[in-house]
Amino acid sequence: MPGKILHITNRNDLQTIVQNHNFVIIKVGATWCGPCNRISPYVDTYFNQMPDNVILVHIDADKGQDACAALRVKVLPTFINFIKGEQKDIYATGDQTKVKQFFESTLQYVKKG
Repeated sequence: MPGKILHITNRNDLQTIVQNHNFVIIKVGATWCGPCNRISPYVDTYFNQMPDNVILVHIDADKGQDACAALRVKVLPTFINFIKGEQKDIYATGDQTKVKQFFESTLQYVKKG
């Protein structure tokens, strides 16, 4: 059973989530972004396979410019994971294989505890 899915726009909310949850996946995208829209069903599938202690945070690049600036996002979509407050992996890609690798990498961190 997957964890919570949150939608945020600012760096303060981002900081609070990262500090209060051990395993956080961030997906930055935009409604107008073709690669973001194409990869979205795969993101849902991969996230649904994650344990319930993993939080997924969606950031819309247009509405969440403050959060994007804090994360230094330059490419859409971008996937970032935070493990126990520490940023580990950044994947700036809409490639399904790479996104799957990102989720698999995150799962390995979760299994290690």
